[in-house]
Amino acid sequence: MINVGVHLRDTKGFLQLDKIYEDIRGLIGSSWELSRIYTGDEFCANRLPSLTELNKVCELAEDRNLELTFLIPYLTDWGQETCSRLLDALYKKNPSTEVVVNDWGTLVYVQNKYPSFKLALGRLLNKGFKDPRLQNVDDVFLLSEELAELLNTGTFDSVELQNSAKVFGFSRMERDLFPYEKHDQKAVSEIKISYYFPFGYITTGRVCLLSSLEAPKNRKFTIQDRCTQPCNKLHLRMKSKEIPFEIFQGGNTVFYLYTKPMLELLVTRAELDKARLVYQGQAIP
Repeated sequence: MINVGVHLRDTKGFLQLDKIYEDIRGLIGSSWELSRIYTGDEFCANRLPSLTELNKVCELAEDRNLELTFLIPYLTDWGQETCSRLLDALYKKNPSTEVVVNDWGTLVYVQNKYPSFKLALGRLLNKGFKDPRLQNVDDVFLLSEELAELLNTGTFDSVELQNSAKVFGFSRMERDLFPYEKHDQKAVSEIKISYYFPFGYITTGRVCLLSSLEAPKNRKFTIQDRCTQPCNKLHLRMKSKEIPFEIFQGGNTVFYLYTKPMLELLVTRAELDKARLVYQGQAIP
């Protein structure tokens, strides 16, 4: 039985759980069980929940006997102030909450101020090859072992990184399924693994294309001091005959949608690694 967590942006997601269950069954079959709710955001501090909303999510998760994971994006000083209020509330409510960090500065901050949080290493720190423009993938795998390894592995596959993660107190590493991975069995990590689906991210950054659409001409494509969160309502689909999978932009991040073979590999990875799967279909438009 595969262990599944569901990422919900807010409490409205609890009203859609029947639809979410149906979606998950359509993607990975029926041999799974929901054990955990994810909240927060990995990519933008503007998308973090309000304190009121966070408290409601915590209460609903507790009522349904579900564990909670809080996602933290990479943080600036401003983002740290915003996030600290949420972390303070979580620490008071449940000091053993699982928290996912996506930059090393945030790791040090969380360890010093909230020492009993369970730490997970976020997928933004797992670097790997995701460029959707790659052509003739099978031919590339045949060219050399080095190129095959480039397409098939990421930072988190490094034994040195895994050892360092244990030293830093991480109990879990969260990652995407890379778009060019093969069915070759990877070395089993001593640290628990989570895989996100049904899409992974290609790239992200602090300059948000969607937020810039509403900005005056002299402020477009710059870091915005205010955001109305247009990413909650729309995303941009990107199409090209040369790209073998669907990609889209949601807020400040470009994502790729898993193909059917990738979803089949995802289930295989979950079974081999005894990994948790994290469904984000309702959290990112």
